[in-house]
Amino acid sequence: MNDFEKAIGYCRVVLELDSQNIDALHNMGLSLNYLNKLDEAVKYYDAALAINPNFVPVLINKTVLLLNLGQTKDALQLIDNDLKVNQNSKEALINKVIILEELGQYENAIQDIDILLSRDPENPDLLNRKGVIFGKSKSFDRAIECFDKALEIDPDNEVIIGNKKTSTELKKDKIG
Repeated sequence: MNDFEKAIGYCRVVLELDSQNIDALHNMGLSLNYLNKLDEAVKYYDAALAINPNFVPVLINKTVLLLNLGQTKDALQLIDNDLKVNQNSKEALINKVIILEELGQYENAIQDIDILLSRDPENPDLLNRKGVIFGKSKSFDRAIECFDKALEIDPDNEVIIGNKKTSTELKKDKIG
């Protein structure tokens, strides 16, 4: 028996005593999620959110689960709900940027990443993500600008170097 199976056992005991125990519902959903029992996990997350629709740990974990299930629009709605409650949630806003990017809503993704960059302008990972989004929207000059700025901060970052190289090559292909 692994740790997640043990955790499920403990959660069941707690839930038998108190079916409204939000922490036990959350931990049950989390454990089931790790065991790849995603449909069951959603039920426990939903039960926790029925008790407290603003319980941030459940909002975040259910969002990730929905993304893993390919339910991006549902995940985006959940993130928007999370951001209404916790406007400064960096994790939720990053997840929203990734979802918007996945949905091809590049302009909205850039707006949200700019909010993150206004809070942390020297973050090479955020600058890299912004460059990637510009690259996906075929704005290669702007992508390269983002990568250059990120490389000023983290000059040895192989991921950023690779992304800049890709955007530079795609720009050449677009021109030539």
